[in-house]
Amino acid sequence: MPLSGRKVREIIREEVQSIDERCTGYREVLADTIDEIIDLEGQHQVESINIIQRISGRCDDSGSWLADHAEDIPGALDGA
Repeated sequence: MPLSGRKVREIIREEVQSIDERCTGYREVLADTIDEIIDLEGQHQVESINIIQRISGRCDDSGSWLADHAEDIPGALDGA
């Protein structure tokens, strides 16, 4: 991976740390999802894949993970 790609990932990981930890593991799942989207974008430039479907699927997976952990998010179940 070029130096610029590593720097982008490093910056994103640093920024993710400033986001509220909605539940245990939230920041890590978010950072991993962004990393995978960056990987998919890089693959898209080299091979023919349907990147929109792959990114959508990855976002759905992350959303499902968050929904499964909703009980860990303060106020999530009472509509706050």
